[in-house]
Amino acid sequence: MNIKIELRTDTKRKDGLHQLRIKVGTGADRRFIALDIHGNPADWNSKLEQFHIVKGAKKEEIKEQNRQYEKDNAVLRRVKTKCENILADFERAEQIPTSTLFIQKYKENRGRAKVVDYFNSYIKDLRDTERFGTTRQYEQALSILRLFEKRFDKLYFADIDFRFVEKFDMFLRKRGCNGNTRRYYHRTLRAIFNRAVRDKATPENSKPYGQHGFKIDSLEEETAKRYLPTVIKEKVRATEISDNPKLEEARRIFVALYLCYGISYKDACLLTKKNVILLNDGAYIEYRREKTKNAKKAKPVTFPITSELQQHFDWFAENCDLVGDYLFPIITVKGLKGEALHKHIRQRYETINRHLKKVATYFEIENMPLTSYVARHTFAMTMQENNVATEYTSEMLGHSELSTTKTYLDSFKAERLAKITRNIL
Repeated sequence: MNIKIELRTDTKRKDGLHQLRIKVGTGADRRFIALDIHGNPADWNSKLEQFHIVKGAKKEEIKEQNRQYEKDNAVLRRVKTKCENILADFERAEQIPTSTLFIQKYKENRGRAKVVDYFNSYIKDLRDTERFGTTRQYEQALSILRLFEKRFDKLYFADIDFRFVEKFDMFLRKRGCNGNTRRYYHRTLRAIFNRAVRDKATPENSKPYGQHGFKIDSLEEETAKRYLPTVIKEKVRATEISDNPKLEEARRIFVALYLCYGISYKDACLLTKKNVILLNDGAYIEYRREKTKNAKKAKPVTFPITSELQQHFDWFAENCDLVGDYLFPIITVKGLKGEALHKHIRQRYETINRHLKKVATYFEIENMPLTSYVARHTFAMTMQENNVATEYTSEMLGHSELSTTKTYLDSFKAERLAKITRNIL
């Protein structure tokens, strides 16, 4: 049987957009299933049966259109998977499908979607859009769910009820997962449910989370933000490790991250000479955070290249094998793209943090695992200790929401309270 997703050309809405539909069968047996998706014929790829995404778009309206088309394409992929599953059912039953039987089966299957199909479809969407960190998150969640329930690949959304979720949480507890880790897995499963509800593949009241379901937010545990005290921070900044080039490189990367307004490791490793801009009072670096670059309120982060920071960049250029125009010696292999680049960055992250652990030993830093993220926390704490307004700190850290910065700084509250009371008690 021939199944094809097509854009209607015989009618359109007042805004000029055309509706998509599934064409089932051919000739006299041809029938249609309307989809709640509309688009511009100029953006429709009939061969791939998906909307065209404009790469490198700079105009905000094109970016917004891209975001909508990415969502639509994700739904279309799930529609195709559903159609393929229905045809496979007919084949297993050795039954010749007609368009009428197919449509009947299509409508019967509403609310009978398999959870694993939604996982796999979304993982593919994430990989196709090069969101490899989130891809890894969903792959990990799917793996742990399969470990918990051996029959998980056969389960429908209707099978995932409150009791299932409670047992899953108990399973995670027994594995030694803390509240935040359990919250991480539950939020991933909830996100898959939300996508299914949006597609009407399962009813709204079937979700095991929400007002009358399992309370995910109750699992959240505040994690201590580790930062270097001022005395130790200044010692790390000023003292070279001259007898060990690898540890010296790690030390300089740590200090440079701090001087770059506490830039995240992922953003730092992607900085190139193209990010350097010249203003009236000198050279600056301007970049957009990978984590929030598609958020509507996201703004570029701009910071000065101080003489100290420039010294570190010069040292990297003279003592490390920098690849291309990268400013940091993190990416060390030429020509990597996509998932291969993501894996390389992850491997380098582990290597650099291993070196930083030895740097901590060198400086006799105890009770603290020194990592690249400690540089970010140290910068945030330095801003707070110097009474920098939260709004400015938020811009420096590249947070798209002020509430994120407030939550971030609240983790340092114990130190602030101790400082206030020290001269009173």
